[in-house]
Amino acid sequence: MSTELDLQRMARELAIESNHSFWQLAENDITDQQKRDLLSSALASVYLWTEAGNEENKYLAYMAAARAFAINEVSSLAKEYACKAYAYFKDSDQLWIRAFSNAILSHALLLTGQSEMAETYYQEAVQLSLSLSEQEKIIFSSTLAKIPNPAVAA
Repeated sequence: MSTELDLQRMARELAIESNHSFWQLAENDITDQQKRDLLSSALASVYLWTEAGNEENKYLAYMAAARAFAINEVSSLAKEYACKAYAYFKDSDQLWIRAFSNAILSHALLLTGQSEMAETYYQEAVQLSLSLSEQEKIIFSSTLAKIPNPAVAA
């Protein structure tokens, strides 16, 4: 029994590390190799959180995977994972999660040619960001700055 608990604890620690590594890369200008590393970190996070986390952990990992797929311009998988995350978090009382899920879905939709829908989710993300705490706004704006505004991209 203790071996199983140790493995689960280790999986959680690796999941946390993968998640931190992912977001540090995602918020910067990165090389093609770093884009691939970003995707590896995000997919590792999905696997590890599925094994050792709760439902919210898993869907946060899906959101990270959607972001990684979008950065790597793998549009169909970006949309698939973004839709999963958005569906889970759309009614969350945690505004920062809703802001992120809207922004990431917007990027995925833009990549799949759905500009009007992308604009709707982008504007919702911006609206939600107005109600975030100062710390949450700083974190969110780092990600939003890397997501194309559909009104400008169209």
